[in-house]
Parts: sequence; C-alpha cells; structure tokens
Amino acid sequence: MTDQGGRIEPFPLRRRGTADYTRAAARRSNVHGLIGVDVTEARRRIETIEAETGESLSFTAFLVFCLGLLSVGCWILAPQMRVMWTTNTQRTIA
Repeated sequence: MTDQGGRIEPFPLRRRGTADYTRAAARRSNVHGLIGVDVTEARRRIETIEAETGESLSFTAFLVFCLGLLSVGCWILAPQMRVMWTTNTQRTIA
C-alpha cells in the first residue's frame, strides 16, 4: 500500500475496543426463529370476557402471563434447570 502513495498509521487506542468487540461478535452465533401459533381460541375467550365484564383486556398481557406460567412450570417440574454452580466441582439444586 505504501508504494501506491498510501500511508500506514497506528490504530487509535479508543478504537481497539470496538475492533475487539466486532471480532468477538463475528464468532458468536445468533439463532433467531419464528413460530406460528393459533391464537383463535385465546382471542375468542378474551372477547367473551370483555363482553361480560366490559373491561378491556390486553392480548400482550395474556401472552406475558402465559410465558410466566411456562417458566414457573419449568422451574417446578425440572429441578435441573435450577442448578446453581457454587464452585467448579460442587453444585447446589435449589
């Protein structure tokens, strides 16, 4: 590059962190996925409750509630998911 008239400059210290992060992020594998779920019954029930009570219900809140139930169910039914490593050689199951 220098024989074509370019010049070599030292890499700025403040940009080294960015370069390190970019290098590390390039090695990381992100997996994203989409799922399809039939929510017809859930929407019908929400509409029924809204008609009976007159109170507006949030479908987003319903989904968050369901995910919360799922995580609590996993917590109760799968104790191996509650493993907390206390040392390199010992583990405690809550």
